[in-house]
Amino acid sequence: MRIPLSWLTAFLGRELSARTVDDLLGEAGVTVTAVEPLGRLHPRVVAARVLADPGGSGRRLTVALPEPQVVEVPAALARLPAPGSVVAVALAGARLLAIEDGGAPDVLHGVRKVAAARRGAPGGRLCTRADLGLDGADEPCPLPADAVLGEAVQLLLPVGAAAAAEEILHVKVPAELSHCRGLWGLAVEIAARAGFEPPGTLAPRRSEGRLLPLTVPLAVTEPGLQAAAALLSGLPADLRLPAYDGRLALAGIAPDEPAGTGEPSDAAGPVTGSGPAAGPAGSAESAGLRSALRIAQYEYGVQLRAYPVAAGAAPPEVTVGGPAEGAAVPLPGELPVPWPEALGVRLERHLDQDRRRPAERAPAPTLLVVAVGPAGLALGGAAPAALAVARVAALLCAAAPQVGRSAVALAEGPAIARREIPLDVEEVARLLGTSLSRAACRSLLARIGAQARESGEQGLLVAVPPFRPDLSGPAELATELARLHGYRALPATVPSDPVAPRRDRGRLRREAARDAVARQGYREVVCPAVRDGTVPEELRSDAPHWYGQLLPVLGPGQPSGAPRAALEVRRSLLPGLLAAATANLRLARRCALFEAGTVVLPERGEEPEAGRLAVLLGRVDGPAGERAESNQQAVREVAGALRAAVLAAGAAGFTLVAADFAGFQPGSGALVLADGAEVGRLGVLHPRLARAAAAAGQSFAIAELDLDALLAAPERPPLVTAPPRFPAVEHDLTFLLPGGLAVAQVLAAVRAATAPLLRDLEVRSVYRGPQLPAGLRALTVRLSLGTERHTPLRPEVDEACARATGAATALGALRRAAEDGGPVAPGNG
Repeated sequence: MRIPLSWLTAFLGRELSARTVDDLLGEAGVTVTAVEPLGRLHPRVVAARVLADPGGSGRRLTVALPEPQVVEVPAALARLPAPGSVVAVALAGARLLAIEDGGAPDVLHGVRKVAAARRGAPGGRLCTRADLGLDGADEPCPLPADAVLGEAVQLLLPVGAAAAAEEILHVKVPAELSHCRGLWGLAVEIAARAGFEPPGTLAPRRSEGRLLPLTVPLAVTEPGLQAAAALLSGLPADLRLPAYDGRLALAGIAPDEPAGTGEPSDAAGPVTGSGPAAGPAGSAESAGLRSALRIAQYEYGVQLRAYPVAAGAAPPEVTVGGPAEGAAVPLPGELPVPWPEALGVRLERHLDQDRRRPAERAPAPTLLVVAVGPAGLALGGAAPAALAVARVAALLCAAAPQVGRSAVALAEGPAIARREIPLDVEEVARLLGTSLSRAACRSLLARIGAQARESGEQGLLVAVPPFRPDLSGPAELATELARLHGYRALPATVPSDPVAPRRDRGRLRREAARDAVARQGYREVVCPAVRDGTVPEELRSDAPHWYGQLLPVLGPGQPSGAPRAALEVRRSLLPGLLAAATANLRLARRCALFEAGTVVLPERGEEPEAGRLAVLLGRVDGPAGERAESNQQAVREVAGALRAAVLAAGAAGFTLVAADFAGFQPGSGALVLADGAEVGRLGVLHPRLARAAAAAGQSFAIAELDLDALLAAPERPPLVTAPPRFPAVEHDLTFLLPGGLAVAQVLAAVRAATAPLLRDLEVRSVYRGPQLPAGLRALTVRLSLGTERHTPLRPEVDEACARATGAATALGALRRAAEDGGPVAPGNG
């Protein structure tokens, strides 16, 4: 919602700065998201000295800022400023007032934004007094000759002129504060917190317009609505309200579009507003009526429409409510409350006009103005709907004294049952940290239309108005009391509730391990802890440690001796993860899954639950010759995810030791050690188990970590190391290892031999295949070498590689060079 500051302060009857308004509205729960300075208040409007006209066309001007710059000259400027004079110039990004130039392509909501310089176009604009908001004159704004070039104009103008400058507040009103959808409600909130009298009603004075001796019979059939209506006569067709055109434009409201006017049908009976009104009062030429409707709706936040009344007829009986018989046209522009599409207004036309006295008949032409708002809402003791209708009459009567007006009729629809919420005043005082009496609470709640009566010694029974559905309990009422009382009036006290306990460190380490696996590219799944116990016997016999205790489940009405089905509580996460991977591999050739959960181990006695982290990398089998190498690569990838999880959990010394286990393919299994203690197992699922699990033609590298054992290890302190000053040099070495030589032995020897230069040692691959001699396997490692003084030179790298080769060959490994046909990784030295 755009709010011109001058329009808001006109309601208050005093000048307030944008900062003060922001603070006061913030206490009321209304957010000012931005303040948009315009004209002379914008910091991009600066002082410049005129140098010359570069083109001689009069449309461009060279000024000093102090650097020379070409700026645009407004087309409306009659004469150029004299060379050497100091004037106001708007730089790119400045926002100027452009009320009269609403059709220009660079003008939106009465504001011109100065564009940045483009090829062949100037990068600024010479400002007129109208651009700055000083007055409507299209002439340059002279500044003192000794002004500092490039200084903001707002610092060079008199204080009085700057104080009256225009600013636009961008306001966000919560849905529950419906009374703040107009300037009147915002002004009432500001006045209540600033400590001065609430704003006036802006109703027409007795001397304005002719008072018609008519009364509008008004009825509302829609529950929860409030309506007001009045008759206006003698409205000139050419009436305009030019004084408000600028404010409407700055507020984002177009005053010249068709307004919410309706035309009655020619047939007797009910009529509705569905099109442009006939006659001078409601015709398209009646721009004054359209502006008045928009002004009143913007100021009071209610819906407004106007309907013409037949000449000489008695005042129609107006009924608000029920379905609309015609298509309702909402008021255009960024108005806070458009006319509801489904709400109808019916004017009952009477044919027995001769029975009415002439004084009771409506003069020609006559207009009926109807406003609709929420029932029960009263600001400053007045209903916004009635104030809006009176405001329309005041605007039109002030512009045309011959306009006649009737008294404003006000009616409300059937009452909606109010919710009653008990409120303990002492509890409110404890929550807010200040003491509020029952009388004070009742007075504050009355400002939003809530009715409170005493209940018990220190209680109130509060009937909440229907337009505040957010007030659903005592806590919400206490929050509303804090808003009404003023947040700044609340004392700054330490919370009485105890501070929340620190999060369990073990839980944080579990989450860190889980997140580390997810960062490796694995997707988390959640499998049921209790599953069908009908497992193939081959699975249960070959991997008994994966399956749990069978539990009989009884059907409804069955005796205890007749079990309907058998379920089991899982003792491992791997069977559920395997079932999920099998389903995924029907649609894809590869899947990477993990699960962090709890298993049940009955042998642990009173505390059978244990934490587990399972990781699985599955794929559809390729050619038989590539299957072994693919399995090894999958095991290395899963091992990398386990290493990341162990380190993230705060453990140190991640190590893999070869071992064979039930359920794993022989030669593929490994123990996972952290700080020398076993924390998990890793390997390739045995093909026989894959076939039994309906996963024939699929291979799986699987691992499961015991999180309880992992967290039992002492947590290593986090180490922070500075990044190296010089880049490292990477070099790959390949060795042939006999069957009795472990990879870990070779890595330890290489690490010790290259310690002065070694930064990192990584296993790139372990290869077994027909290309190698029988009983040998190829190990490729990558050395990352570097120093703190310089990047290692070629002789230093060669020497480190020679020491690494010597240490490996001393253990029985063979050096494999590129000419041997071995897989030497790229990127050497």
